[in-house]
Amino acid sequence: ATAVGLALVAVAYLLRAVANSAHSRNWLSTLSPFGWLDRVHVYGGNDWRWLLAPAFFAALVGGAAILLRKHRDTGTPLLRSKENYGSRLWLLDGPARFGWRLSSGVLLAWTLTLTVCAVVFGLMTQAVVDFINQDDTYRKMIQSMGMDVSVPAVGFVSYLAAFTALPFAAFTGWRVGAVWQEESAGRLNNLLVRGVVRWRWLAVTAVDALVATAILVVATTLGVWAGAKSVGAPVGVAQVIEPFAGTIPVVVLFVGISVSSVLALRRLTVALSITPCRGSCW
Repeated sequence: ATAVGLALVAVAYLLRAVANSAHSRNWLSTLSPFGWLDRVHVYGGNDWRWLLAPAFFAALVGGAAILLRKHRDTGTPLLRSKENYGSRLWLLDGPARFGWRLSSGVLLAWTLTLTVCAVVFGLMTQAVVDFINQDDTYRKMIQSMGMDVSVPAVGFVSYLAAFTALPFAAFTGWRVGAVWQEESAGRLNNLLVRGVVRWRWLAVTAVDALVATAILVVATTLGVWAGAKSVGAPVGVAQVIEPFAGTIPVVVLFVGISVSSVLALRRLTVALSITPCRGSCW
C-alpha cells in the first residue's frame, strides 16, 4: 500500500511537470492534484473552484473505500497474493547468475524510474530552449551554472547527463554495498560453502554493477532522446548519446570506490561510496 501511494504521488508530480513543459500539454494538469493547485492561480486569477477538486476526489476515494470494506475479511486485504509458490530455479547455476537474480528487481525499479524521469526531462527540452532564447537573465543564470548555451538543446542535454551521473554513481554504491548486507545477514554462507571464494564473488559483483549501471545509462539516454524527439527539439541521437556516454568513466570510478570500501570498511561501504558522489554535485 505504501509503495502504491508513493508511486501515485510520483506520477502526479510527473504529470504536472509534463503539463508545464508546453502550452499544448497544459491540459494534463487537470489529471494531477499538483496541477489543480496551479490552476487556482493564487497570485493572479484566484480561481477558487479548483479548490473543490481535492475535496471531491477525497470524498470519492473515501466512499469507494467504505464500499470495498464490506467485501473483505477483517484484517485482510482485498487483493491477496497466492500463498503457495512453486520452486523457481532460474539463475541459480552460478555465482554470477545468482547475483543477478538477487538484484534484478531493484534494477528494474531503478530502470523504470530513471526512464520515466528522462522522458519527462526530454519533453522539457524545447521549452527550455525557447526560454533561453527569449530571456537574457535566464540565459546568463544558466551560463553561470556551467551550461553551454551556444547550442541550447545540446547544452541542456549535456547538463542532464551531468545531473544523472549522481543516481548512476549512487546505484553502483548500493549495488556493491549489498555484498556486505548479504554476508552480514548470513545469506552469503550458503554460496561460500559451495567452493566460491570471496574475491571471486566480489569480482562478479563489481562486473554485475558495471553491466547493471550501463543498462541504466542506456535506458536514460533513450528516454531523453524519445522525449526530446517527441517535442521536435533540435537535437540528434549522437548529440544525446555523447554526453551520457561520458558518465561511464564516472560509473567505473565509483565501482572502484565501492569495492575498496567493501575490502577496507565493510559497514561503511554505501556511505563511503555515496559521500564523494554527493560532494561532487555541490
